[in-house]
Amino acid sequence: MTRTLSEVAHKRIREKIACGELGPRSRLHDRALAVELGASPGTVRAAIHRTISEGLVEYLPNSGAYVRRLGREDVGHLLDVREAMECLAVARAAEIITIPQLRRLCDLCDAMAEIADAIQSDGLEAAEGERYRRLVALDMEFHETLIGVAANLWLTKAVGDLLVMEHSAMSKPSHSPLAGMARTIRAHRALVDALHARDAEAARSIMVEHLQHPREAALRQFGKSCAPTASHESALANS
Repeated sequence: MTRTLSEVAHKRIREKIACGELGPRSRLHDRALAVELGASPGTVRAAIHRTISEGLVEYLPNSGAYVRRLGREDVGHLLDVREAMECLAVARAAEIITIPQLRRLCDLCDAMAEIADAIQSDGLEAAEGERYRRLVALDMEFHETLIGVAANLWLTKAVGDLLVMEHSAMSKPSHSPLAGMARTIRAHRALVDALHARDAEAARSIMVEHLQHPREAALRQFGKSCAPTASHESALANS
């Protein structure tokens, strides 16, 4: 499917927010972005308005558009909702996923592993710069592809927005430790194995465990208010 220029600009702005190039409270200058993205200022403004409607960017009167900065409670609520939605999605995906969809997920795992191997071969301990941006894009594509298998348009859109906001709030710009990458790749491969086996419960359990890492990172960064709420834990236990 061919994307319009506005859709391409929108996707690039989302990617820049997710990988930290446009960090929280960063102002979005439409003319500068237009030059960078090779689009007209009008096209970029349309893309920015779309990110505002998604809640990723906020408009301040007489000031401009800024990347939204999430507080402690915001991040805790975001993680609660993401966990519930992704567990729902993987359980459904285990029932209906196709072989081509499984292959695509495997390809994304392999692409992440290739970058991790290259970083290790270079004697480095973390992904930086373009490698970091590529890893963020692959991680998001893995989860968006997985959610897409569930064939629920609203779920796909909601989780996609949550992923961008989470990466923006939690990541240090252009930096990802090798140990964290290895943990993510193992979890992704385990999810693919569970889906291939049509084991919905195993897929759900792996997803819950996989999402504990961003929650632990949030606890360190924002404090204990990011721990799951009692009502959220009860809902998961009874689901």
